[in-house]
Amino acid sequence: YVPEQVRQDIKILSLGGRLYNSERTDMDLNFSVAPNFYLLTDYYSNKESGFDLNIGATKWFADKHPLTINIRTDFTSYNDTAKQSLNNIYLHPAFTFHVDFLNLKIGALFASNRDEFQIFPDVELNLRLWGDGLQVFAGADGDLRKNTYRSLIEYNPFIQMRGVKLKNTAMRQYFGGVRGNLGWLEYDGRVTYGKVGDLALLQTNFDTTGRPGVTRFTALYDTANIFGIQGTVKLKPIKNLVFTAMVSQKAYDMFVESEAWGLPSLEA
Repeated sequence: YVPEQVRQDIKILSLGGRLYNSERTDMDLNFSVAPNFYLLTDYYSNKESGFDLNIGATKWFADKHPLTINIRTDFTSYNDTAKQSLNNIYLHPAFTFHVDFLNLKIGALFASNRDEFQIFPDVELNLRLWGDGLQVFAGADGDLRKNTYRSLIEYNPFIQMRGVKLKNTAMRQYFGGVRGNLGWLEYDGRVTYGKVGDLALLQTNFDTTGRPGVTRFTALYDTANIFGIQGTVKLKPIKNLVFTAMVSQKAYDMFVESEAWGLPSLEA
């Protein structure tokens, strides 16, 4: 390739912080405020800015049952030849009940974008069959994840953004598996199944003659059902030394596209 075909120059200014109490208050309450801001520019004069404010509070009952509420505003503005904005607001309450043999988490994520309002589950049941050494769990969760220029180029820096619309990916999934902690060994094995709307795919870009422009990719969206298997182990042979390994296999059932372009099915 000649340098002009592959060149990219990305500059990101990122500022953020977190204010929180280091110890619980007299009312058994924890709180935090975390603002984050970034400004992005690239070689092609694309510009993007984002502001994210996360406010959270946790109330403890009997020193072991937390009620958590998070409020988050996430604003993004992108400009190339046209200006786009993608602004999300989240409310995430959850309560976790702990006893000797089980943990039960009940919550939900309420997300709003423009005039669209969505609810995602946040539920998990964990049973201890043999202390912490053998546990089984099952649950359901979901999220409204942004596809911004920054998130796309962090995955693939050779994205051509002309004509690409910033969208949210809505994900809902069910999961179950086994986990445990033997002190020197931690493990987690799970099976997941979910439906994802507006999943961002990264396809090879084609020029006007139909030839692939192999140095550039474009983002497109499709709905998919995703089945996954994942295993993680963490080994602690001696103090202050940890070995971690993970392998994940996913199968994509696309609604329109023939493949999940640019997304790996195997990760390790």
